[in-house]
Amino acid sequence: MTAQFDTQLGVTRTFFNSLNNYYNSLPLDPGSRYVAKLLMFTQLVKTHAPFDLKNGDYKRSVIGYYSLWHGEKMQFGDYGQINYGVAAKAFGIDLDDAIHGAGINQILQGKPN
Repeated sequence: MTAQFDTQLGVTRTFFNSLNNYYNSLPLDPGSRYVAKLLMFTQLVKTHAPFDLKNGDYKRSVIGYYSLWHGEKMQFGDYGQINYGVAAKAFGIDLDDAIHGAGINQILQGKPN
């Protein structure tokens, strides 16, 4: 699981770094650029989006409830949360904004916890 997830994190980081470079090259004021990035980020990481790992190779039915990553015990949902943070950082999204966005997504899905 470790090598597979490390590869996934590399793919995520590379993709979002490239996307960040593209957005930073757009002739927009910084505020508009950041809003555009937040909207794109949402489309890529929300439930059932391309970077929502819990619906792919990292869902519970595939990896079980717990597994090890670099010797650390992980719940299946932890993989998606780590990948989400890597994506946000690589795309230049503020961590607080990413956390709040995840919370808003949960509320909109009727899962406020």
